[in-house]
Amino acid sequence: GQAQAARIRSDLTNYSFGAFLSSDLRRAIDTVRTIAGANANILLDSRLRERSFGRLEGQPYKSLVILREECEKLAPEKLWHYKLAADVESDAEVHDRAYECLSQKAIEYEGQNVLVVTHSGPIRVLLMGIGISLPPGSFQHGQYAKLQFEDDSVIFQGIFPAIEESSEQTTE
Repeated sequence: GQAQAARIRSDLTNYSFGAFLSSDLRRAIDTVRTIAGANANILLDSRLRERSFGRLEGQPYKSLVILREECEKLAPEKLWHYKLAADVESDAEVHDRAYECLSQKAIEYEGQNVLVVTHSGPIRVLLMGIGISLPPGSFQHGQYAKLQFEDDSVIFQGIFPAIEESSEQTTE
């Protein structure tokens, strides 16, 4: 994680940022501190958290397999609002809260770059919301997406390093 964050910091040295925004969960905070520097003013926002799994939170991944298999049987148009359980967030709910956060910051920091550190789930559904299809698990640690907010639209500029490049990287 920290080596990947240091690489991203190096990739972004030619950018200046008006703000640093992060999920309020520890691993995201550690990542943004590595990228932004220890003395940077970092804004924390719970709307950038990973999906809430409700009563399933903290359960072994194996316990979700049966529920995920049911999910895979659904038509794509139903997946967006599908909930693994009543108290588990759907893709649409994760998207809406993360998008609300980013939209507010885009207005607040208009014309400035804002570095946002969050988790792969919110990134994936934000991209899905603008028509970029990524299956679960396809956005890897150490990757970042460049988005531009313009008027009422979001312009996707790419994922870096490219998905093919990052799949060859080793994990810590």
